[in-house]
Amino acid sequence: MGATRKEEPQGGTPNKRKVHVLPLVMRMRSNIDRVFSQYVGPISSELGAEEFDRWCEEGQVGPTGLHRYITRLARYISEDDRRREFMRSASRCIQVASATKG
Repeated sequence: MGATRKEEPQGGTPNKRKVHVLPLVMRMRSNIDRVFSQYVGPISSELGAEEFDRWCEEGQVGPTGLHRYITRLARYISEDDRRREFMRSASRCIQVASATKG
């Protein structure tokens, strides 16, 4: 009915709830989105917002879950070589941040 679902935990449908995403993850996501925009142009912000919401609904919103976000975005790049190039470049956004942690 509304935007919030409390029932329906069956079938793997997650409950709709506000998910807290760490500032570090948001910075990495911003960098990934910047890379994505180089491949798909101005529509990247809309596609990124839609996929980010879906990614958050999956629940694993830590830094290691960002590979799934990158994979979601990559589906919008039809050329195999460019898709792989995007995935490599976007993955560097995660590796750089992970390497600086310790």
